[in-house]
Amino acid sequence: MDLSHMSHRARRAFLKKLKRKRKRQELAKEIVEREIEELNRLQLSPSYQAQQAKELELAALEAKERERNEEIWQEREREAQRQWEENNRQKILSKQREEETQRKIKAEWESKQIESKKFIPQSKPQDVHEQQSSDLPPWHLPPPPVPIPPVIEQVPHGAIVSTVMEKCSFFRKTGACRYGFLCSRLHQYPSRYDDIIESFNIADDQDVGALDEPIDNSCLVLQIPKMFTHYHLDLTKNTSSEDQDSGLEVDESQLLSDYHEFYHDVRMELESRWGKISVIRTCRNLADHLRGSVYVEFSRGPSAAWDAAEACNGRWFAGRKLTCTVVRLGGGWREAICGLYHRGKCPKGDLHCNFLHVFLNPGETSNDLQKTLWRHVGRLISPVDNNDHGDRGRPSTVKSHPNNSSLIHRHQHHRDRREVRRQSSTSISSHSRSSSPIGNHHSSRSKNNYRNSRLSEYHSHRKSKRNKHTSSGSRRSSLNRSPSISSSSVHKKHKKHMKERSHKRIKRAKENCTDILNETRSAMILPAARILKQKPSIWVEINLAVAKYKPINLGQGFPDILPKQHVLESLTMLGKPDVSPFLHQYTRSMGHPRLVTVLSKLYTSFLRCDRKLYSESGSLQVDSFGPDREIDPLKEVIITVGAYGSLFTAISALVDPGDEVIIMDPSFDCYTPMTVMAGGVPIYVPLRPQLNDGEELISDCWKLDIKELESKITSKTKVLLLNTPHNPLGKVFNREELESIADVCIRHNLVCISDEVYEWLVFPPNQHIKIASLPGMWSRTLTIGSAGKTFSVTGWKLGWTIGPANLMQAMQLHQQNTVYTCPTPLQEAVARSLEIELSLMNTHESYFNEMCALIEPKGRNMVKKLNEIGMIAVRPTGGYFLVADISKLHVPSNELDKNESLSYDVKFNNWMMQNKGVSAIPMSVFYSTSNQHLGSKYLRFCFFKEDSTLNSAYEILKKW
Repeated sequence: MDLSHMSHRARRAFLKKLKRKRKRQELAKEIVEREIEELNRLQLSPSYQAQQAKELELAALEAKERERNEEIWQEREREAQRQWEENNRQKILSKQREEETQRKIKAEWESKQIESKKFIPQSKPQDVHEQQSSDLPPWHLPPPPVPIPPVIEQVPHGAIVSTVMEKCSFFRKTGACRYGFLCSRLHQYPSRYDDIIESFNIADDQDVGALDEPIDNSCLVLQIPKMFTHYHLDLTKNTSSEDQDSGLEVDESQLLSDYHEFYHDVRMELESRWGKISVIRTCRNLADHLRGSVYVEFSRGPSAAWDAAEACNGRWFAGRKLTCTVVRLGGGWREAICGLYHRGKCPKGDLHCNFLHVFLNPGETSNDLQKTLWRHVGRLISPVDNNDHGDRGRPSTVKSHPNNSSLIHRHQHHRDRREVRRQSSTSISSHSRSSSPIGNHHSSRSKNNYRNSRLSEYHSHRKSKRNKHTSSGSRRSSLNRSPSISSSSVHKKHKKHMKERSHKRIKRAKENCTDILNETRSAMILPAARILKQKPSIWVEINLAVAKYKPINLGQGFPDILPKQHVLESLTMLGKPDVSPFLHQYTRSMGHPRLVTVLSKLYTSFLRCDRKLYSESGSLQVDSFGPDREIDPLKEVIITVGAYGSLFTAISALVDPGDEVIIMDPSFDCYTPMTVMAGGVPIYVPLRPQLNDGEELISDCWKLDIKELESKITSKTKVLLLNTPHNPLGKVFNREELESIADVCIRHNLVCISDEVYEWLVFPPNQHIKIASLPGMWSRTLTIGSAGKTFSVTGWKLGWTIGPANLMQAMQLHQQNTVYTCPTPLQEAVARSLEIELSLMNTHESYFNEMCALIEPKGRNMVKKLNEIGMIAVRPTGGYFLVADISKLHVPSNELDKNESLSYDVKFNNWMMQNKGVSAIPMSVFYSTSNQHLGSKYLRFCFFKEDSTLNSAYEILKKW
């Protein structure tokens, strides 16, 4: 770590802290070693062996008891099934007897009617009403109402009782409140459309001159709470902290230096994206609602602040997730910033003051800050300009907005005529007295003189107009020439006429503004920011391309052969009418009892730690899951919607925002987006090929560098994602590699999520070893399996996770609030199929052995065919994918895509799909952005297809 930027005192403190940390680590290591020695000594003692023998006997008795309880439970279930069938049969017979009785009664009645040949008399309305009333339940009078005494409040005489919630003054001025949502007063957040709505929210009886009146000195700014973080602020806030390093001293110059560096970085980034910044301020208050908050006002106006808030919200800065909002400073910067702080007179200090104590920006002094505040207020309301008859020192309430520019131009078009009418009207002159005194440099006498001069101009204008039309014989010219008509009556008529016109104009403006707002609001409905960050899935793009060009699809991993016969029969049996109706209803949220029971039986033997291999205690500690234990089906197994659901549920249940997740490149493409959606930070460690001349190229040549893995681990690292057999490489991790990974997980306290969906597709002589079976790994490992990959039924979308009860409980809490449960019929069918396979385990009739024997020759044949056309194929040791090097194949460069942003494997696959009629998957999509170059010359092929499909593809490739 570079310590050159620290001061001498800070460096010494840091080194002392590091020394103490090392001593604590050494002491902890010695304690662990002593405990291991003590454990070994106890294991060799006769008392311990006797205790172990007793525990074995108890475990055997418990196993027998569980088997007996299971038999009793199954017998009860069979008895309940028989009872239900008997009840159902009795109901059917009873229903048949009742129908037969009704039929006989009806036949007798019809025969009597035929014999008597009489009509049935119609019932009277009174009889019908009595018959209907007789069928109703008896009437019960409701209980009498309980009188509630009125609450009389003492209201002072003459007081006005308001039902509107009072606004919080501190939130109005600073955009933040110490009490947050617990505040008893109203916190009114602005909307992007407030400025447009306020511009046209004018009563019908108001004159158009009200459009030129100011609202206030407020301004809309971007607020980023707690963006600037500094340990000095935390230390000075908690002076009584018991932290051993709380006494470190940090001078003011160091704090300002760090802030200036932060200021330049933030300002540069914001201005590069949303335009010039007029004001940027950062709080140094110690209260939680203001500490480190950044306020930004853009020169472009509120629209830039809204755009910046939408783009920055949810981003990460300095290890924290930003929450950006737009707030209104009701009194402007002058009322928001504490004016006494930089004078050294603030009596409440940084912790208790509710106004902004801001840092001085680079090159700024306290006097400069005061002057800037007053100049800023002056700019809000400019002085009167005699050349501009429309403004007169008042800012227009119609804000600039891209959707109402035409509306603003219409108001500006008639501004001069409105000014003339406003100066001659006594009602409009009253508005001039309500303007803000800030920036108004005219006295009342000068205002009256100016109004009188404008009034005389108006009279002279009217007089010249009358003289101009003297020769015409119109009625209006006669009236104008008549000395009996005074100028005041003409003014009143003209004012009434123009007022009607202004009302019509305002009404049209409101209608246009409503249309603009509806269009703008519908266009601004956006999804969540965390979803917008996700890239489109490669599978969506491949499906579209396959549907368009109709190639032979060797890219996606789904078989085109039928599954085993007993698997299909297990599903079709559930459609018969004699099955229990409960198999078509909800089942347990964590999984169907029959399925979790058979899974626990299946995996218990595979997950038990073999103590013969680890008799000597080393860095790997032996945990409680050994040969004397079985998986608890009700607490340690959970059924999910496919392996996808297992991965998403596990990551969401374990990863907190900011936690780091180790992902090995290349990896399945869903690992990264699932981590990001959970708030985690993916850290990539690549698998690098280690090739030797003369050796066969197999997937096991890709190795994990343990030193590189440990170098990526920090204090925030929480989860390691492992995939074996690996997709897309087809690599099966051996015992030595898994032991190294387990050692890292134990020493750094990491949780391992082991994706093992291809566990039954391991080609001899390789063996699949579950990392959870290694010493010390059961308590920190989640093992994921898939029914779709196990029985070649990927459309069933059933997966499972097996692990310790505490981690399973976290996954259950997540699942019960998302999907709740998985389809019961599919779980029943998978359970029946696994029971059959469990009885055939380790025999030639087992589907697991048949599947390996079926697809291994397919993989070897594909390697041979791809090598014949010039590719360099990598022989897999597990799964049903292989990768091939395409760098040796000659492809005309003029036929490839010219898009430079695409890697070579993507261009090659697109060209092969369009020109050769065969599709694969580019390997670069399985790599992170920093490691994409490692996969730019490889393609992934799936060889678990029908022989006819593979032969058709080989015939096409022969013509290369």
